[in-house]
Amino acid sequence: MMSYQKARFALWHHESQGIVDPVKWRITPKSKKHVAVVRPVALAGTVLVISATANEIKVGISDTQASAIAHWVSGLPPCTLPSSAETDRTITQTGPYQCIDSKYLAAQCPMPGDRVYVRLAVGVDNIGPLKKTQLEITDVRLNDVAQSQ
Repeated sequence: MMSYQKARFALWHHESQGIVDPVKWRITPKSKKHVAVVRPVALAGTVLVISATANEIKVGISDTQASAIAHWVSGLPPCTLPSSAETDRTITQTGPYQCIDSKYLAAQCPMPGDRVYVRLAVGVDNIGPLKKTQLEITDVRLNDVAQSQ
């Protein structure tokens, strides 16, 4: 395994890379925006790819994964709208994301129906007076058929 593959392996498998504790949030002094003080984390288990292109991916998640995400973002004020992951069990990423195969090498984007692993980042979007929790898929790791869940 090359050094970059080892680094990618660590990003996916080290115990510190999963969702454990709620995100620590801070409010910026000038804009009063909520900013997450957290690195991207690996969501436990696989997700179902609903649609995917090189610049957009939509995945479906399980109730257990939605509960883990709700716990992860629970430090936000109650007036913050929940993410679509919490309400309709989907995560849509518009924009670039990285895709790697099970050997941690660059790969083609997944196909609808594939089960993949994802790493997530979190933020809060201000939509006028409303605040909404937003999840971003930073990385997608393809699954070997033998490892399917």
